Amino acid sequence: MAGHVYHHYVPRFYLSGWTKDHRLTRFQWVRGNLDVREVGTKRIAGQDHLYALRHAPHDPQFVEREFMGPLIDDPAARVYAQMVRPGCQLSAQQRSVWTRFLMSLRVRTPEVIERVRADAAEDLRKRLMEQPDEYDALRGAHDPATLHEFMERERPGFVADFGIRMLPDLMNHGPIARTIFQMYWWTQSFDGATVDLLTGDRPLIITPALNDRHCVMALPLTPHLAFFATHSFEVAKKVGVAPASRLARALNHEIVKLADKQVYAANERQTKFVCRHFAKPSDEQQAPP
Repeated sequence: MAGHVYHHYVPRFYLSGWTKDHRLTRFQWVRGNLDVREVGTKRIAGQDHLYALRHAPHDPQFVEREFMGPLIDDPAARVYAQMVRPGCQLSAQQRSVWTRFLMSLRVRTPEVIERVRADAAEDLRKRLMEQPDEYDALRGAHDPATLHEFMERERPGFVADFGIRMLPDLMNHGPIARTIFQMYWWTQSFDGATVDLLTGDRPLIITPALNDRHCVMALPLTPHLAFFATHSFEVAKKVGVAPASRLARALNHEIVKLADKQVYAANERQTKFVCRHFAKPSDEQQAPP
């Protein structure tokens, strides 16, 4: 199918918080130099066929078309539009939608997707090879020698694509979803800060770890607004009373540290900050401008 080929691991609705006329400032290392330019969001923070079922030639974009769009990003875009308004109050349903979106940011990046593809396929192969006596007892005269071979004959490519087929389960993992849903949530304005908030191609901050009682989860929403979640009001209070400029710089430092290839901003004002803190990739990893 021609559509749904370019898959955003940071969706465009989220990046719209930094855009003007559908363009934002992108920072990216190119051949040892920090390339700073205005770009559109149509072809950034994404990859062709990222979530494609590589062995389902008749409908390879099923996961992107039927799951990532309508069940993750489209509902989250509606919640995002409300969150950036003053005095936002989310319903339980909206919290569920936003929880699912936050979980998606943890697992939809290219490196995680490739690991899921490889690990899930290998795990399923091993499981199909276990207890061969049970398969032998049921195997017909014309059936393959192993259950794995049987699966490959009956469902070609199912094993290789198993990890991508699991993505809905990974992004709806019950225990993690409940943990995030039950956290103390708020949005915090940075209108009084001396620097704008940055974002990047790995925008979700979780420190030190989700299961740590001192965990702080943060996601910049616009240059002047961020989403936070903590396990307790005490931790939330410590974050909330921090000076706006100091907290903004701390968030920006984390965003730049987490970024893989690109950092995004509303303008070029923080070029020196990004250049100072954004680690240069090795030569073989550098992307063209």
